[in-house]
Formats: sequence, C-alpha cells, structure tokens
Amino acid sequence: MLKTNIRTRRSLRPAAQVKKTMKLEKIKFCVQTRISVKKTFKMLQEVYGSKAMSRSRCKDWYLCFKNGRTSVDDETRSGRPSTSTTPKHIREIDRLVHQDLRISMREISAILNVSFGTVQAILTSTLNLHQVANKFVPRLLTPELKQNRLQTCKDLCQQTRDDPTFMSRIITGDESWVYGCKPGKARKVNPTRSKIKVKLIVFFDIHGVVHREFVPDGQAVDAPFYLNVMTRLRKNIEAKRPELWQKGDWLLHHDDTPAHNALKECHYFCYTDTNLILHPQHSPDLAPCDFFLFPKINAKLRGHFFDTVEEFQHASLIVLDSLGEEDFHRAFTAWQQRWVWCAAVQGNYLAANGGQI
Repeated sequence: MLKTNIRTRRSLRPAAQVKKTMKLEKIKFCVQTRISVKKTFKMLQEVYGSKAMSRSRCKDWYLCFKNGRTSVDDETRSGRPSTSTTPKHIREIDRLVHQDLRISMREISAILNVSFGTVQAILTSTLNLHQVANKFVPRLLTPELKQNRLQTCKDLCQQTRDDPTFMSRIITGDESWVYGCKPGKARKVNPTRSKIKVKLIVFFDIHGVVHREFVPDGQAVDAPFYLNVMTRLRKNIEAKRPELWQKGDWLLHHDDTPAHNALKECHYFCYTDTNLILHPQHSPDLAPCDFFLFPKINAKLRGHFFDTVEEFQHASLIVLDSLGEEDFHRAFTAWQQRWVWCAAVQGNYLAANGGQI
C-alpha cells in the first residue's frame, strides 16, 4: 500500500508542472499584451482560485518576462541554493535598478546586505538584465525592440544625409549620478573609501554644454521637476545659442524614462513647439550621455577624495568645463557611427568596438 501511494504522488508531478507552465504562459501573455501585473494576478485568481500562485510570486515572474525572459521552464540549478535569493530580495533589487539604472552590483549588495554573487545571479538569471553603457537593460531584446532600434537608426542616418545642419541642431541630455570618494577618519593610516555622489543634469550640443544643474539631495527627477528643468534649459538655449533659438529649429534628444515622457511633458513640448528626436527604448548604447559624457566625468573623478558634497560638486563642474569643443564634436561623430553600426547588426546591442554584443 505504501509503494502504491508513492507511485501515485510521483505520477502527479508532471501534471503539476504542466499546470505551473500554463500559469506562466498566461503571465507571459499578459506581459506581451501590456496587461498590468495587478490585473494579471486577478486573472490567475479567477481561473485557479486558491491554487493560484501568490501575489509576490506572480510579480516576480511578471518582471522576469517583462525584462526579456522567454522560457516558461524552470532553469536547472547546480550546488546548494542560496538562502538570500528570496522574492523580497528580487523585488528590492528590481526596485533599486529601476530607480537608478547605473547603480552597481556592489552598491546593491551593500544596500541590501546581500552577497555580491546573489545580486549578480538575481540580476542576470532571474531579472535577465545586463549592463550596456553602464546601464542595466534587458539581456535579450524582443523583436519589437530590435526593429525599433533598427528603424530609428536608419531614419536618423537618412536625416543626416538629407540635411547637412541636422547634427548641429540637436541638443541632447540626461541626468546621472557622478561618484567620488569620501575619506574616513583614519585617512592616512587606513583610508575608508565610502562613496560620495551627486546627481548631475547636463544638456549639450556639438559645440559644448548648454545647460547643467545638480539635483537637490532627496529630490526625485519626476515629471514636475523635469518640467522645471526644461524651462531652465530653454532659457539657456536662448542665451547661449541665440541663432538656434531665433530660428526655432533646434531638436531635443533625451532617453525614454517615465519623467521624460510623462503626459505633462508631452503637453509642454506641444505647447512650446519643441521638436523631439525619438530615442529607442532600452538603448543607452545610442545615447551620448551614456556612452560619452558621464563615463568620462566619472573616470576623471575616480580615486579622488572630497570632504564635502559642495567640494565634490565644484570638482565635477571643473571636469565638465575641461571638455573642449573637439570632445563634443567627436561624441557626435561617434553617435552617427553608432547609428550605422546598429543598423548593420539589425538592431542588436553594440559592443564598445561597434560589434554586436
């Protein structure tokens, strides 16, 4: 009798796996059709009742598919499973990454008190993310995202051929953390290198910086704040690029973050007749701020010690001011070259040398 019970329970395992796969297929379908995670969980409850997966588990799988995962099968794992790979840690890591796409794995490890290996495993295996131009992006681009990147780059290449003034009319910008080191008390004997950081917003064109400002400590770069940044940017364009301002044919380029594309911003751009250059989603390798400006600033500040935030801000501006017009010319030339490379690799992510990642 005991053997019969064991065989019966074992025979149920494939059926249970099939049911789980069906649930995951439904979650994957909801992601593809842009149904919210809240509605997805409600649908699972309606279909499976008490046998539906938990809300947190549903959210974890939803995020996995949203970030590029395609398989609905459990991946085989070797070795002892990590006790730190919990739904809570997955949610917290996902939240931190979406707050700051440039956050490092070591920073996440320190914030959550989770091992570096666990953070790395969650980011790469569970959330299916990797870094491109120092930003976390989906490891696998969907066919739609690839096509969007491909078509955008082709269109931009065509505009440069049709209009010799096209590149000189673009003003591009973004916000990012810049990092330095803050010395500990025992500086000479055993320097404790804790990071000091400030969020810097910069807009520039082919000739140089047009607008720059630091984000106040504790201030989120949300839609209302970004709207005020746009007002200050316009004033600086009028003052520093009067010819562009008078003609009214300058072009604004920024990435696809929610603050940049909120409804308030769309109304504002329409009201002010601001012409936008569309930026493909999840494409830091095609943004000059990501592949040129902020990496260059951080590289020059790396290893230097600063006692106060004000001292660090001053040093950041000195580095920014040290960039000459030839640096910005090279950045815009590299930007054009990246459009060509992206089209050549059919919209895939670019390696540093222009090849496909």
